[in-house]
Amino acid sequence: MKKIIIILLLIGSISIVAGFITDRSVCLFLNFTGIPCPSCGMTRAFISLFRGDLAGAFNYHPLFIMPAAIVIINHKKIRSNKVLYNRLILLFIVILLAVYVIRLIMLFPDSEPLVFYSDGLLPKLFNFIKMLLK
Repeated sequence: MKKIIIILLLIGSISIVAGFITDRSVCLFLNFTGIPCPSCGMTRAFISLFRGDLAGAFNYHPLFIMPAAIVIINHKKIRSNKVLYNRLILLFIVILLAVYVIRLIMLFPDSEPLVFYSDGLLPKLFNFIKMLLK
């Protein structure tokens, strides 16, 4: 589990740096499906937080602090209690998915960061097939 958290932190760090450098999304889910992922906006939330804009951070993703909470619950004392640990992880997943659905209903497809990405692989493939069928 420790390796997974280190990998996720590394991926998150790379995303933050790439967001600073390119000002373009590096989200694989978004680039493939054209639909934002449950964590869409988290990189921009951290960038806003690092710039001192707490309100902007919550606007981009209200759960941007969740990765820090996961690191905290990964402490050995909590991890040693498997039932509590598994329930907390499940709770985080349920909260993340619930917030994702609410954000999609309220914001998609017109409000940043939950915008439709028409240059994604599946939207391009769909448009290509649609063009062939005409």
